Amino acid sequence: MKDRAFPDVTSGWLLDQLLGVRGRPPETGRGPVTLRAVESLSDGPYHVPWAGASKRERRDLLRVHLPPAVGFTTSGHTGSPRLWVRTRDQLLAEVGLLSELLGTGGIDGIIAFAPLHHLYGFLGSFLLPAINGIDAWFWPMQYQHSVRFRGIARPLFVAIPSALPRLERQADGLSSYEHVTIVHSTAILPPAGRRLLRKLTPDRLTLVELFGSTETGLAAVRRNSATDAAPWELAPDVQALPPTSGKEGSLCLRSPRLAFDERGNQLSEWRPYDVVRFSTPRRFIFEGRRSTLVKVNGQRVHLTQVEPLIGDAIPCLDLACVPAKDELRGEGYDVLIVRDPQRPVSATEARRTCSAVLRDIGPPRSVRLVTTIARTSTGKVRLGSVAEL
Repeated sequence: MKDRAFPDVTSGWLLDQLLGVRGRPPETGRGPVTLRAVESLSDGPYHVPWAGASKRERRDLLRVHLPPAVGFTTSGHTGSPRLWVRTRDQLLAEVGLLSELLGTGGIDGIIAFAPLHHLYGFLGSFLLPAINGIDAWFWPMQYQHSVRFRGIARPLFVAIPSALPRLERQADGLSSYEHVTIVHSTAILPPAGRRLLRKLTPDRLTLVELFGSTETGLAAVRRNSATDAAPWELAPDVQALPPTSGKEGSLCLRSPRLAFDERGNQLSEWRPYDVVRFSTPRRFIFEGRRSTLVKVNGQRVHLTQVEPLIGDAIPCLDLACVPAKDELRGEGYDVLIVRDPQRPVSATEARRTCSAVLRDIGPPRSVRLVTTIARTSTGKVRLGSVAEL
């Protein structure tokens, strides 16, 4: 039975909205087609009935409409967005890896929160269901709906950070499925993800975390991790240089799926803003992202690990810890809180609670109540916007 809340759209309409092209793009003589961030694809729910098309029909559709090179812009988390290009072969190779990692042969519906104009969303919300012939429902975060979708027994949820609290609140609905797979793509899993793992047993829930970026694509993976210190395993076609066992340092990656720049030059290697420690040549512990690592009174503080401590103590709609320059200590961090109108706290209460909760870590430079926190479409804080608050 169809869910009227998610109207059917054709694959042709979806491709035209996303790529802005009709027919087969020329193989030569033009640059990459950059994915478009259009409201029709992000503001409302819709359903794409991929299962109704034969394998040949889906293959021919992608052969005709998927350009030889596709451009993706970075999220703009740490600065101005930048364009990176991936070839059709790279994209299809990555979907092959994801299909194996996620076990798409046992999935009968894909419910996607990830916007299609970013690499993660394009792969998980669009190409993955298209190539595997699995019906897909796009569920925008501003749209309220039950987590239970009719006619599905073994769904895959393509999640973003803000989707995990929603899924956790509806854990009872998730438990009514035969099995649930959730895929999430950031180095730090929000606390709601771990709470979900405690609420649903491993035979009912598989939570797959992907480690990567627009520049690298999928770089590493882990499943049902108990803590942030759980190790990541490099993807089969990814090499780390040099994987010095037991030593902490910047991550350096090589892969045939590394992106091309706007001039058509492929990256030979990429050093993301990540600090890691390798335990074996192919397994590492993520220690933090340089943009969210600060030293407070000589102690290194990982801000994405501080946020859950505050969130558990202060009721709020959103919060963020962001790096800040401190006149006395050189560097520090600020806490931004969007109050929950149902359980509002005063600025004084928020500061007092933060001081108590963060006593062993080091106090923030400031605690501010704000009306909103600027984030990218994938949930990352726009640090440039925060600096202007």
